[in-house]
Amino acid sequence: MADLLAEAKRRDAELEKIAKNAEPAGDADPYIKPKTLGRVMPSALVLIDKQQGWTSHDVVAKLRGILGTRKIGHAGTLDPMATGLLVLGVEGGTKLLQFISGSDKQYIATIRLGASTQTDDAEGEILSSTSAVGVSAEQIDAEIAKLTGEITQVPSSVSAIKVRWQARIRPGSRR
Repeated sequence: MADLLAEAKRRDAELEKIAKNAEPAGDADPYIKPKTLGRVMPSALVLIDKQQGWTSHDVVAKLRGILGTRKIGHAGTLDPMATGLLVLGVEGGTKLLQFISGSDKQYIATIRLGASTQTDDAEGEILSSTSAVGVSAEQIDAEIAKLTGEITQVPSSVSAIKVRWQARIRPGSRR
């Protein structure tokens, strides 16, 4: 990322010189984009190690501010609790995201046995708990195996869905 920022700063400096010397109207340098104040942003894929507490949109917004461009997208949402690789496309790099978002993913998780929460995750209020002392390692492995490979993911009961482009809480939600 440091190389990308250094290159963007170097190009900004070059383009500032060009912009100062450019003729008004149609004679200006064709590579200068007025929306970005003379910056030519390179197309790129940016790999971010997303930290816990940040939403994918938070990362996109921060990178938009750093790079001075609005055309940034990501190859898949990570929950605020999740950490890991977030692939971002910048400018023309957004066109490559369609080839990345469908690729295989690997998850590493910590499971709390015996707890049921309001939101089906570690951040929700615990509604009930039971001892998991009698659960064997083999039983845990058998249940985890059911989540391995290609599966149909069931959204949490409190997840939002989009209906006619507006976010709504899923039917049966406990929120």
